[in-house]
Parts: sequence; structure tokens; C-alpha cells
Amino acid sequence: MKLKKNLLKLMEEKNLSIAQIAKGSGVPKSNITKWMNGANPNLSQLAKVAEYFQLSVDEIAFDKKKDTEIENLFQKLEIHSGLYEVIIKKVSKK
Repeated sequence: MKLKKNLLKLMEEKNLSIAQIAKGSGVPKSNITKWMNGANPNLSQLAKVAEYFQLSVDEIAFDKKKDTEIENLFQKLEIHSGLYEVIIKKVSKK
């Protein structure tokens, strides 16, 4: 299960216990423990844990990465006061 693998990885990287995740996210420790043992998570509780780690539900549960190319583009933009229209159009390769 990818959720368990991802939670274990995050716990190791950030040196966190299940109890600390529970306290920080507001999700009962028993529920997170059940997820680690293979139970299906409640979506709203999973969203709280994902938010705690500043990830999307897709990232934490399914290991799907965000489309970072567009995010990187917007991080590089410096926007000043005024009215803007941004158009992003996907084109096929020739």
C-alpha cells in the first residue's frame, strides 16, 4: 500500500511518530495506526494528514506528483499591481 510506504518515509525524513502526526493533524492516533495496518482511510482525515505534511491527497495516498512545471513557472513570476491575463496553452510536439 502506497499510503503506508509514504507515511513511513515521511515519518523517517521528519523524525515523527504516529502520535506526533495525530496531534499535528487532529486525526486520532488509532485511525492512523489502522491505516498503517492496511485499513482504508476516511477521506477527510486523510486530507488533514496530507495538509499537515503540505502534500495533496494524491501525493500521500497514491504517490502521484504534482505538475511542478507550471508551479515552478508561477514561482518565478514577479507580479506587480495591475490587471493581468495569463494564458497557458499546451501544444503538440512537431
